[in-house]
Amino acid sequence: MQNKIIISMLSMALFACGGGGSTSPAGDAPGDPNTPDQQPLTADEVKVGIPVQSRMSIALSDFQPLAWGFLGNQIDVTVHLADRFGDPVVDGTVVNFVTEGGTIDDSCSTVSSRCTVKWTGTLRRPGDTSDPSNALYVNDRIGFSTITAYAEGDADFIDSNKNKVFDLGEPFVSYDEPFYEMDNVFVDGERVKDDKEELLVDTDGNGVYSAKNPNIYQGTNCSAEAKAAGHCAQRMTIHTHATVVMSGEAQRVNVYPRVTPANVNGIGSYVAIIQDINRNIPASATSVSITVSDGYELTGDSGSTKQYGVGELGDLSAYGVTDTHGAPFFFSVNDSDTDATNNEDMIIEVEINRVNLAILKVPFLAYDKP
Repeated sequence: MQNKIIISMLSMALFACGGGGSTSPAGDAPGDPNTPDQQPLTADEVKVGIPVQSRMSIALSDFQPLAWGFLGNQIDVTVHLADRFGDPVVDGTVVNFVTEGGTIDDSCSTVSSRCTVKWTGTLRRPGDTSDPSNALYVNDRIGFSTITAYAEGDADFIDSNKNKVFDLGEPFVSYDEPFYEMDNVFVDGERVKDDKEELLVDTDGNGVYSAKNPNIYQGTNCSAEAKAAGHCAQRMTIHTHATVVMSGEAQRVNVYPRVTPANVNGIGSYVAIIQDINRNIPASATSVSITVSDGYELTGDSGSTKQYGVGELGDLSAYGVTDTHGAPFFFSVNDSDTDATNNEDMIIEVEINRVNLAILKVPFLAYDKP
């Protein structure tokens, strides 16, 4: 593997992301957790407040800050944790962060099961070919940056006998060592590990990437029999990620009439797609208003381009839209006159209030009278 960097989990100075989980029963003989020779852990011996993978989440205050062509804008990145019972984790639990675009605080410590860091729009900008230093950090979508959070924690298991520890025969989830890949490639919702530059979390300290072992539970609370069988030999690195768009000012505006079924003489449905220079959703502080010329009536969307996501457009083939990202505004136009037809040209105007640049007004001729 080329350009691979492996960082030991022991140092807790690492990049992390990806790594799917799989559910397995324990690979050892099932055993009976209720047999007389099994000595359950006492309440004092069961460790609580340890975060688990299934209860780790991440939230961004803004998914599309103005960060392409502008420096210094910040967003909050908050991670929430809980133990396998849904209870708060121990205060002071350290969560680490990394991103391939912009700058992010390296860590925070939890209070009441959560903590927050700042992400700042700075160089690097993934996919920015004008800067040769970005050549190592090519992303499949220009301007997209993955924010990854990771912490030491436990894998999940089903406590079939409710004794609060993992016993032989109980189902559990196993995980690969996390890896952080900078090209943002997904297959079936999972990150794809390839030969491009990547950074690994070497949880087991063996110096190489380790795939999941479906026969070994990674955690803290195990019965004596489970420990003897090799379970709870190590913990895992829990991890989660979110994508921030390093958005620019609105630069591209297109209005698409519906084609299936088609509008008639301009009357019908439309969608306006607003994009930055990279064909991404523009900065969240952008606002849009749409008007139509006299003799017609327009109803529909207007307002902020802010979304809770990266601006994926979805299937807009009914409007002939082929772009995949941007801010969509849906609206319809009707004839406001009492007569059956309108002999006036239909002009649709999109007005965009940008963050730092001048207001952008773009007219579209939707219907040219005969």
